[in-house]
Amino acid sequence: MGEEKKPPQLHRDHRQRMKNRLAENADSLSRHELLEILLYYAIPRKNVNPLAHLLLERFGTLENVLHAQEEELLSVEGVGRSTADFLIAVGKVADRIDEEKIKTPSVYSYHSVRQFLVQFFKNARQEFFVVFFLDAKRNVIARRRFTSNSTERVLFDMKDLTASVSALKPAGVVVAHNHPSGNPTPSEADVVTTRRICALLHFSGVRLVDHVIVGNGETYSFFYEGDLEGIERSVRTAFDEREGL
Repeated sequence: MGEEKKPPQLHRDHRQRMKNRLAENADSLSRHELLEILLYYAIPRKNVNPLAHLLLERFGTLENVLHAQEEELLSVEGVGRSTADFLIAVGKVADRIDEEKIKTPSVYSYHSVRQFLVQFFKNARQEFFVVFFLDAKRNVIARRRFTSNSTERVLFDMKDLTASVSALKPAGVVVAHNHPSGNPTPSEADVVTTRRICALLHFSGVRLVDHVIVGNGETYSFFYEGDLEGIERSVRTAFDEREGL
């Protein structure tokens, strides 16, 4: 086997100088230099300075580069699948850090959770769920994130919810998700999903307190719009008929 090919000395020296600047004075680095340093870890044996410039020219900002879709990144010359996956992963880490900075309400009320959700979903590009687990006094005992990886409709894995309910043993649950389209009005798929969640929780002896949809800074509450009562009634009726009551 041949010896592993090393990058030219010029590139190695340049990379080392950039890493030294990162360690000594990171604030002095421009956005294309920061992106270039990121690319070192995805493309170890190539001059990636031109690619950093090309990505910024194509997407405009660092945020857009790190939140571009995989097919968009792959359309840029010099970006392979591993590089695209690396940039997407960095963007997802940045998103999670932003989410962690937003303080979860300690006690559930629609007003406090609504404020949290509007801020939480503000920059979301994909549709996903956030679930609040409540004790009998409506204290928030946990918050979980369930990703649907869809920009069109909710894809909610009931197994994940079942596992969380089994582990946390809540008295109530508040479900929320976003509409990237900006319109928080529930779709028929949202109603079906709410009914399925309500049925699963009813079977576990847990109440679905609300399902909130967020879009463009506005919210829709199944509870306050009166939709949840009818869904709960239909679920109870279905269970009673099943039990022959």
